Amino acid sequence: MGILSLSMLLPTLAMTSRNKRWLLTVLYANPCPMIREALWKYFDGLALISPLPWLVLGDFNDIVSADEKCGGNLNHGGKSFVDWIDRNHLVDRGFF
Repeated sequence: MGILSLSMLLPTLAMTSRNKRWLLTVLYANPCPMIREALWKYFDGLALISPLPWLVLGDFNDIVSADEKCGGNLNHGGKSFVDWIDRNHLVDRGFF
């Protein structure tokens, strides 16, 4: 395991398991949509520098669809989050 990036207090680790390398990022995204936009751009750059498979997990503070919302007002950026998922060929495993 090696640290690839610690920017914005988000650890991204280069992991090795069964002789295969992959990236792991654990995050808690800021609830402010403008700060999250900067985070998605930061991750776009990180994805460009590594061809490794990438697991990103944590609280993204955004939703892909309205059915993920529990309580409160439905006020989300959604589209930029979905675009980021698509651009980086990530798979949304859903909310649990």
